[in-house]
Amino acid sequence: MCDESRPHGVGLSENHELMWLGRNSRDGGSTPPGNMRPKASNVLITGTPEVGQTLTGSYIYTDANADTEGVSTFKWYANGAVIAGANAKTYTLNSSELGKTIQFEVTPVAQTGVKNGSAVKSAATATVINPNEAPTASSVLISGTAQVGETLTGSYTYTDADSDTEGTSTFQWYADNVAILGATSKTFTLTTSEEAKTIQFEVTPVAQTGNVTGLAIKSATTNPVTP
Repeated sequence: MCDESRPHGVGLSENHELMWLGRNSRDGGSTPPGNMRPKASNVLITGTPEVGQTLTGSYIYTDANADTEGVSTFKWYANGAVIAGANAKTYTLNSSELGKTIQFEVTPVAQTGVKNGSAVKSAATATVINPNEAPTASSVLISGTAQVGETLTGSYTYTDADSDTEGTSTFQWYADNVAILGATSKTFTLTTSEEAKTIQFEVTPVAQTGNVTGLAIKSATTNPVTP
């Protein structure tokens, strides 16, 4: 039964802190009746679950009493286990997470009122994988005679560690290490402009999918072009 004679409202505790003075022993405390805990919803992860990639956690903070958000806290999990030191909104995946699923957790915290809400986790990501590797070109060679009027042919071996099929690889021919304007196919017919110069063929391997563009690789130089 309530004691109507007891004071109620805001007063000072023995420690000189603001507290709510209720009419019975159960409602004395630092928070007025009816103040609700903050909530986190729509807890999500964006980013690619791949070693070396950065994931970002997001959420919506709400408070029924319009208490402003304070310093909410975060955790990241790999296969349900807390990742030590991962307590920011972003996390960069490393080889320790390979083959595991990742979750982001937020505990909403208000500046005033009932401060700490319940921790809420995101759904798990797909399994973390290794990054897709770029294709490579090797055995870059030139066949043909280094003579004005002759046609040279470039060749190479395309490889991709992830078995990504070759797309439209690009080519460039060089005379004395200077790119020859318009010489961008696998063959090149020598002109007097290349006389006495050495020739190189370059290929940049390109995959259809995955990590698309590899490093450009040049062949060895030919002998100087003869008339």
